[in-house]
Amino acid sequence: MSEDTAYSSYGSVKRLSDSALEELWHNYLADRTNKKLRDEIIMQYIYLTKYVIGRLKFNLPQNIAVEDIAGFGAEGLINAVEKFAPEKGARFETYAVMRIKGTIIDKIRSQD
Repeated sequence: MSEDTAYSSYGSVKRLSDSALEELWHNYLADRTNKKLRDEIIMQYIYLTKYVIGRLKFNLPQNIAVEDIAGFGAEGLINAVEKFAPEKGARFETYAVMRIKGTIIDKIRSQD
């Protein structure tokens, strides 16, 4: 699978308005067991994985497939959504980028 193909679905995600996204977060934080809401939030922020991968891929070993890195990034995003605590004052995007990057680096290190 080419790099362009691996990322082609990111652009097809329908972005919610700020108010709709805020309501989605409110509903999810009220019931963190609702996987449907969690998945909707993940889809709204999946673009962050592409952003992090774009910044990291030039510093990573060439033998690691972009698909693997994208999988690691998605895992980091899921983890970020599940553990996000808005009362701590951080923006979700900032928190998620750090979690995605950390997960990718940790998974690559564990393969060595």
